[in-house]
Amino acid sequence: MTTSRGIPGRAFEHKIPNAEGRRQVAALVASGQLSVPQAAERYGISAATVRRDAAEFGGDR
Repeated sequence: MTTSRGIPGRAFEHKIPNAEGRRQVAALVASGQLSVPQAAERYGISAATVRRDAAEFGGDR
């Protein structure tokens, strides 16, 4: 089992569980509708996660 942050027995889970939701966040950032900090605050995820999702889904600016 993959652990999250070294916590034994705790599997990693995305805060936004489906890829389409992460893709939408990346698109909002790529289009300039939201900045990385705004997206992080709105969706309750870290700025690093927003940047990683943007890179994964081709929206990295």
